[in-house]
Amino acid sequence: MNRIEISTEVFDLLNGEELTDKQHEAMLLLTVSEDGWPHTA
Repeated sequence: MNRIEISTEVFDLLNGEELTDKQHEAMLLLTVSEDGWPHTA
């Protein structure tokens, strides 16, 4: 299995802590197909 690392900033955003400070944050999640085209996840 491949290991993928995320930045400290992204980890801190998604760690489940300080949720009241993050309640107005939004994130668009995308995947990339084998031919390189993005698709919403």
